[in-house]
Amino acid sequence: MSFIPLATSMGVTIHARNEDFFSFFNSPYYSHINCSAIDIYPNTENPIIPALSPVDGIVSRLYEFKPPRPRHFEASETEKLMLIIPNENHKIYVRILHIDSQIQVGTRVSVGDQVGILLRSGFFNFWTGKHIHVEVRCLEEPLRAKGGYVLEPINKDYNILSQRTNDIPPLSISAINEDYALADVENGLSRIGNFWGLECRIGSTFGILDGGIPHYQHGGIHAIDTASVRVGDAVWLWGTEIGRVVQVSKNLIHFKSTQLSISVNGKKIRGLSLHPWLSKAKVIRIIPEYPRGLQDLKKGEKIHLSIA
Repeated sequence: MSFIPLATSMGVTIHARNEDFFSFFNSPYYSHINCSAIDIYPNTENPIIPALSPVDGIVSRLYEFKPPRPRHFEASETEKLMLIIPNENHKIYVRILHIDSQIQVGTRVSVGDQVGILLRSGFFNFWTGKHIHVEVRCLEEPLRAKGGYVLEPINKDYNILSQRTNDIPPLSISAINEDYALADVENGLSRIGNFWGLECRIGSTFGILDGGIPHYQHGGIHAIDTASVRVGDAVWLWGTEIGRVVQVSKNLIHFKSTQLSISVNGKKIRGLSLHPWLSKAKVIRIIPEYPRGLQDLKKGEKIHLSIA
């Protein structure tokens, strides 16, 4: 098992396994809108999934709390919030959510060490898989929803691959369950450093999409050269405008979704869940309007996706 540097903040590096997928923006919560949190998803369907430390450090504090009750699925009635003081900076916390843990305060952990078990809680939507939520926080305010330090993705400009396409590529169903379907996309994938994902365009600039389109009403783009990108520029996916830029930084673009209607085989869906991967995965997640809303699809089926 190998781990890859994924993001940095306040001198601290967040790591993930090389087969994981992740998101800075695929969430409706404040910290994801402001790029101060990252969700790391293990690429497994196992029912029991270990939570692995994304940093080296010492477990400083644990809080047990009751999350909201979900509407559409069974979930844990409690979960733990873990605070780790990282070796790289003793003046901040790394905060981890969505776990159950029996680890002792004072335990020293390294990247990849098991610190608990992943949980689903009422903070999730019905299509959200198990993951750890990671933030970098100041020592004085580790608990409130706002206040995390902005994260910078680590996506160096080597191994760039752009596969521009203005047409929706062929898609086939690779997996299906009550909550969502997974579809393999045959072309249009791009690479920036260690990040793989679905390519979009902003003028002459290309990037990798990160977000729930359009159901979370916003999203992000991992890019290399953002010098020509301006607030208000259109974001294009497969020849369709999907949003307008609201903020630009060195290697990230944040956009607000435009009004979209997405359908599969003529049936309206809630949207597409798009995550960057740390491997060359060809997967996008199709989100139905309601649970069990895609049961008419079959594994291996070629589907027709439309965006308007």
